[in-house]
Amino acid sequence: MEVILNSLSTYVRQLSFDFTGTRITASKVVSVSSGHECANYDSSCDHIIEVMPPVESWGRTFAMTSFTGRTQGYFVKIFTTHADTIVRMVLQHEVYEVPGNGTLYFDMPLSSAVVMECDHPVMVVAQVKTNPFMSVIPAIEQSIVGPIPFYSFSDDDNYLNLWASTNDFRGILIDDEQVSWEVVMSSDSWGSLVRGSLSAGHHVVRHTDVNVTLSGIIYGYDYESSYAHTLPYKPVNVKDTTAPYISICHTVPVEVIGNYDRNVTAVMWMEPSVIDEEGLPITVSTNYQPGDLFPIGSTTVMYSFSDYSGNRAFCSFDVIVHDITPPVPRCPGHLRVDSCSKKATISWPEPHVWDNSEGNVIITKDHEFGDELRGVEFIQYTFTDESGNVATCKIKVEVSKDDSLCWQLTMPFVISAVMLGLTLVPFLYTTGILVHHRRSTKSLVHRPGNENVGTTPPCQPPCGDDDIYEDPSQFQKGDGQKNDSGLTYEEPTTSPFGEDYVEAKRRQRGTTLG
Repeated sequence: MEVILNSLSTYVRQLSFDFTGTRITASKVVSVSSGHECANYDSSCDHIIEVMPPVESWGRTFAMTSFTGRTQGYFVKIFTTHADTIVRMVLQHEVYEVPGNGTLYFDMPLSSAVVMECDHPVMVVAQVKTNPFMSVIPAIEQSIVGPIPFYSFSDDDNYLNLWASTNDFRGILIDDEQVSWEVVMSSDSWGSLVRGSLSAGHHVVRHTDVNVTLSGIIYGYDYESSYAHTLPYKPVNVKDTTAPYISICHTVPVEVIGNYDRNVTAVMWMEPSVIDEEGLPITVSTNYQPGDLFPIGSTTVMYSFSDYSGNRAFCSFDVIVHDITPPVPRCPGHLRVDSCSKKATISWPEPHVWDNSEGNVIITKDHEFGDELRGVEFIQYTFTDESGNVATCKIKVEVSKDDSLCWQLTMPFVISAVMLGLTLVPFLYTTGILVHHRRSTKSLVHRPGNENVGTTPPCQPPCGDDDIYEDPSQFQKGDGQKNDSGLTYEEPTTSPFGEDYVEAKRRQRGTTLG
């Protein structure tokens, strides 16, 4: 249903059934009171009424105790708009769950304190059955500093149940005078909870420490009537517009040395510290938690803090993981080449490389396939990862002269060969005397998952099918090891017919010799 109200007008709705859980919304500020004209408990009948605070002003933390002068019939109702709200009785070490209908009832223990924490905002209402009355319990976070004025109505008995945010209950003054309080609770963690009697009339309560906040309930009864109402607490129509205050946030990057054997590292840091001026719980969200794994390089960690009113504050900083581990190459060992002379043009298998970053590794070398090497020389490879770490390895190449590879052709043999209609050059090729190859090369970039990098020429005779790589456990990073496998050799470049004959046959066959 919908009702239109004019300024200062009142709408009254009376129902014959319990309408607990009814939701009321308004386009402008209104005050809503709820009660009963005859609260009938134990054959007694009295009216009860209370102003209902709006949902936006409900709290999460409460401290309460039973009412003075009542030894039975005291119970508490908890209302919530969130299903399955968890309610923790801190001092009693009990946990309750609000049912799906949003209302939880429990009996209040006599002369003891109850500190209640809820994971969602709730409204707490205390009721007394005998000579009944009802009052909302203010949340701790809605307490205010003194002085706080209030009025007690009964001509007979008036009482005050008071909570203070300090364990120094002796500093609580009524009308600037100390009062003999009944101390129900005095705790460093939860403050003080006291009860005391009052005379009828106007009063002011405060604490000698101007920073201490207070909240409470004034109540009283005589033979025929009773009353209860709260001390003034934080106005519900004052919206919190102040974002949470971040007192500690990293102003410089968090820097660590990365793992040597993988590309992620667990990083720890001190989490930001935040305070909300309303004292309400703060919701924290972040994209990383301390102890998470971070990749090599810079990663931004972001924190977001939201208070109950939706105000937000942010904190961000960088986590930098430094890679100081060079690539780990696996190079061929000592290469020995037999040649007719002390020089040879050779090729060799490319090295393999692993890097903890799993990123690209730039590979360079100081010799190319087909270069002419003499005697003992070294081929150096340089491996550079994306963080600039460098590793090198050298392949030792030893070119040895083997006279047995240089065939000495006698004149009678040549004449006989000519008489049989043979030519020298085909004979030399078919007998394997003249064997030569050249290979082109290109720049090499090792990419993870592809070990066949660059251009790797096939193995040349007489290396056969043997693996020329040594056991990697025998290697030291960047150093070549001995391997007696020969890879290629240079054919003889002389002929008993003279150099002119060799050159003529070279042009005829288009073959490069020597």
